[in-house]
Amino acid sequence: MKYGLRHVEPGESEEQTNNGVSSFRQDTSVGKHHHAHFKKEVVQPLTARDPEDCAPFEVSQPPQDEEQAFSWRSLLVKIVVSVTFFLSMTFLLEHFAKDKVTEVSEKLMDCIGLPGLFTIIFLADGLPQPFSYVPLIFMAVKGSVPKPMVFSTCAVASYSAGLVGYCVGSSIKARKIQCLEDFLKRNTGPAVVDMMTRKGALGVALAALLPIPLAVATWTAGYVGVDVRQFLPAPLCRIPKIALFVILSPSPDTAGAIIENTVVDS
Repeated sequence: MKYGLRHVEPGESEEQTNNGVSSFRQDTSVGKHHHAHFKKEVVQPLTARDPEDCAPFEVSQPPQDEEQAFSWRSLLVKIVVSVTFFLSMTFLLEHFAKDKVTEVSEKLMDCIGLPGLFTIIFLADGLPQPFSYVPLIFMAVKGSVPKPMVFSTCAVASYSAGLVGYCVGSSIKARKIQCLEDFLKRNTGPAVVDMMTRKGALGVALAALLPIPLAVATWTAGYVGVDVRQFLPAPLCRIPKIALFVILSPSPDTAGAIIENTVVDS
């Protein structure tokens, strides 16, 4: 067999070169296409998971600054609205149903006493539920119970409920109680979980100050494993809120003293 170099015309060489370059580009683009397709097939099942397949409390990415600012504004608005609503209802009741409200409040406190007040506050802050016990504070003060006693009873009950809530959340995680995990998942918003995970005990303190059910924060804190030493002072932040509504609640003793002074002066 004879070997040698074949003479190639310039035009033929350019055409062959172009064909070779075109073929190489096509092969490269096809290779890139198959490589991208392969990457999509591999990555897509990992990034596009069904939310139901995730863990019960998988933390999402932190919200943007604008969303955080809006969230804080909305919470502050809720605080102002709740205090304004309480003052408005107090004004209306004092002017249009004062005697009736005082009578009902005294009968209620004679029936349940301080142990009943402690139990109701403990259950209200110990169980995830949407109802507020502020009306009960109002009725306790109207029922001739001294404000220091109302404050101390509610404060101790609320703090005790916070500690029990943390223990409940820890037990749910340790014992893997599925029904309670589902219950906590349904009653806990993603923002609360994110706040507990990123801020720890500070998140519990913020939840205690804000119009958020305390049990939602304490149960979640125990579930996600907030350090118990840092958690212990956090539920105490509920106390200023209790003190505010105790101070704002009118006492019947004040009205009675005013009436007696008026009668004596006349």
